[in-house]
Amino acid sequence: MVPPSEGQALAWQAPDETAAWTVELTEPSLAKTGRAALSPVQGLAGGLVFHQATAAAENAVVVSGGMSQFLGAASGKLRVFDNASGALVAADATAPGFSARVGHVAVALENDCVLFYGGVAGLGKDAFAGGAPTRLEVFCPTQLASTAPLVAPALFEADQAPPAKQVAPLKLDMLFVVDHSSSMCQEQRWIARGVAGFVATVAQQAKVLLATTADIQAAVVTAQQVPDGKTIKKIGKFVHDPATNLPPSCIEKSKQPCMADGDCAKPKCFTFATFDANSSMCPQGGDSCLTPAALAASDWYCKSSPPEPPNTTNKMNNNDNCSVNTSCQLRCKTDDDCYAMFEPNIPPGGKHKVRCNTVVSPAGCMFGPETDGCPASEKLPGVLKQSEAVEIDIGDGKTKAGTQLDLFRCNATVGANQEPEALFEGGLRSAWQALDPIGPNCPRDNNGAPTGSCQYDELVRAEAFLVVVLVSDDDDCSLNFELDPYLGDMTTEEQKGLLLKLLPKELQRSCQVHNDRVAGNRDLLVGYCEAAKFKDPVDKKRKCPADCDAIADKNGQAYKGCSAEAEASLAALLKDNPQGQLRSWRFAAVSDFVNRLRSLKEDPSRVVFATVTGDALKPANAGAQWSKRNDRISYYRSLLRNNYGVQAPYVCSSALGEAGFGSRYIRLAEAFGCQGIVRNICDGDPDKAESQWAEFASAVVKATQ
Repeated sequence: MVPPSEGQALAWQAPDETAAWTVELTEPSLAKTGRAALSPVQGLAGGLVFHQATAAAENAVVVSGGMSQFLGAASGKLRVFDNASGALVAADATAPGFSARVGHVAVALENDCVLFYGGVAGLGKDAFAGGAPTRLEVFCPTQLASTAPLVAPALFEADQAPPAKQVAPLKLDMLFVVDHSSSMCQEQRWIARGVAGFVATVAQQAKVLLATTADIQAAVVTAQQVPDGKTIKKIGKFVHDPATNLPPSCIEKSKQPCMADGDCAKPKCFTFATFDANSSMCPQGGDSCLTPAALAASDWYCKSSPPEPPNTTNKMNNNDNCSVNTSCQLRCKTDDDCYAMFEPNIPPGGKHKVRCNTVVSPAGCMFGPETDGCPASEKLPGVLKQSEAVEIDIGDGKTKAGTQLDLFRCNATVGANQEPEALFEGGLRSAWQALDPIGPNCPRDNNGAPTGSCQYDELVRAEAFLVVVLVSDDDDCSLNFELDPYLGDMTTEEQKGLLLKLLPKELQRSCQVHNDRVAGNRDLLVGYCEAAKFKDPVDKKRKCPADCDAIADKNGQAYKGCSAEAEASLAALLKDNPQGQLRSWRFAAVSDFVNRLRSLKEDPSRVVFATVTGDALKPANAGAQWSKRNDRISYYRSLLRNNYGVQAPYVCSSALGEAGFGSRYIRLAEAFGCQGIVRNICDGDPDKAESQWAEFASAVVKATQ
């Protein structure tokens, strides 16, 4: 609580029939004893008890209700005083509609009014006499000027709107960066289904919390950071070309351990040669095996790598952190097979979105993109504005009135066919290229004069909050901006060859592993230590932090000595550079993007960064040793050790698929503090898309306050 300052009125009292008194603080330095000055205010027609005196407007005090004598009748009068002079402005004002009451609550509102609630109509011999007025009433004294007397008061019933201050609309300029790699099919469907909930919630939150309206603008770019000369010709260019089809990688699968087709509907207990209870995907609570949930009986196909004789299992089918490289896929023959499995609640004759793709072998079920009724690319603007009215195609030749923002699903469905960098997304770099006021999407001539429209000016309004939302199931691998002159527009084979020379495929596959090891990602560094330990000779195993965690006495010499050895191991790894792959200079630091994005607004607090990306999920029956940090370390160790053939470790999985740990995106959001938002993409569910994006919208509005 902030202490009162000298001369501040602490209370108003009406102790007798002829006067009111203000109680003011004097000599505030006397912290314990204090002193108060009583100042008489003439003109109160009768003393009061159990009344309320509440500040309102700039200099007004409203005295409401109360009784002139104990066990008397409650007053229905309102008196307004000028707090500066003590003058009575309105004595015993008759305010129609105010209920006589005593012992009520009076609350000052931000619009210079007072809200009254509760109290009783009077006190009698049996104490409380008369019912409690429960109506809400709002009283608003107004003042013409700071030196002018208050004018006659006005009373408003609860169902009437009191005069409110004009509040500017909540303006959000939103840039969505959407990963369009082949693993993002389900996630894009989730985004498209959730946009209505997002927009509605922003409007509702603006009305309830801020007493205003919402005004949203939105644009979309992909996470690709090198042009392919086909669909992505310029990095950071706003996209408005809705996908009309998706690749076979979008066929619906259930990621789970299996060795034969029968394991999908009737799973057995799977044991792992190596597993880590620190991972949420490994058996917890002392279990020794992992039994997946049974899928509905049907014709399932288990996609796995067969063992090489005489082995009975193939270690490449699973990873150290219990993520698996096998999956179950429904083997369909007709669309009806897919309807029954994935859309059983749609009545006969209803519109289904899933179909059986018989072009691939084995055939499988897949959902098409959520772009039915979307206008052609040339009719879709790059910046969608809530303020612009349009007619929305709802099918069967019908339309409805809407806004451009209702077409967001069209722009956000960017497809799932990323080249030439399927494992090499650069969402942060793409976001900056899109918004850089003097960058490639703000064309200028050699003298710096504009030669065309600038994307930054099209999206970003001076009075709006800028919100960057990054959605990806993989980590960021954004290149250093000093490499720009070498990249060109990637339209020739020579330029594509240059990219491979600068960034070989082995570096692209694990770019975050080789980059972030020297960029402050301690979880990765610890995982690197544990992975390297597997290769150490039995009698020369290095110490890693996990070796010290088992020591109970954290203040003892044994723990201190172990910790010193473990830190020395980590320090040595920072200097180690196997196969010359540690090329940190080729990747941009997270801190660089923090500074760049904040520079886009004169007031950096009006920039919000949000990410929906992969992270560890706490298991329902987590053991005592589980923590999010340990789970991340387990993922990194698996990523470094399990990198042969079909092995592809992930940190979490859900109905949307699997995701790697988006460490750089999360670190960037955390650097934004109260203006940073993190959500786990593995919490996503296509059937709950609208409510989940509504919750995300609430977080965005909160970040602007």
